[in-house]
Amino acid sequence: SETAVIKMNKFQGKYKLLVLLFWSACIVSCKNVESDIGGNFFQSHTNVIVIDTLTASLQTVYLDSISTAGTGVILAGAYNDDVIGKENISSYLQLGAPSVKTLSQTVVLDSLCFIMKPNKYYLGDTMQTYQVAIHELNAVLDLGNNYTFYNNTKFPYDANPLASWTGHVFPNITDSVSIRLPYQLGHTFLDAIAKNPISSSSDNVVINNYFKGMVITAENNNSVFG
Repeated sequence: SETAVIKMNKFQGKYKLLVLLFWSACIVSCKNVESDIGGNFFQSHTNVIVIDTLTASLQTVYLDSISTAGTGVILAGAYNDDVIGKENISSYLQLGAPSVKTLSQTVVLDSLCFIMKPNKYYLGDTMQTYQVAIHELNAVLDLGNNYTFYNNTKFPYDANPLASWTGHVFPNITDSVSIRLPYQLGHTFLDAIAKNPISSSSDNVVINNYFKGMVITAENNNSVFG
């Protein structure tokens, strides 16, 4: 019987040894492997773990201000978004000096029109009627210290529009939208060229003396056009 007890103790020792080796293997297999990334510059404390699943964490960043000046494109309209709500988009611009430097004083004014040609950009429902208005600015556009405009930049303008237009815009056809401006404004420009061409020879003179600029608005819509 004493011999049997000794054999049993030996068996139990082997069992304990196998269990100990098994847990040691598990611990080693689960240990993080230290990465050498960046080891040339500083001591790395990065551990790499291999897993079979990955959950991506996504987020939308709303930028406070984006530079929108000098794009050569006018955007106007409104769009209802389920997340951020309704966004009204307007564009500010100024008129440069006329390309025609001299006119005969016998020239008769027919009309003054503001013509917009779609550039095939659109957002929203293009089948609905589109309404656009042109307002005169109350102050000269000021670029500020950063010498640019941003998406949240605003300037004061006359609440009563100089002119407006209602119709359908077909962006893929690129038919021009012609909006007739006030007759008196056309007379002002015509007289400046015909009677005093020097007073309309530069951009700054036109902006300061005749027309500070305009803003294109189209807030009563659910579409945006370029």
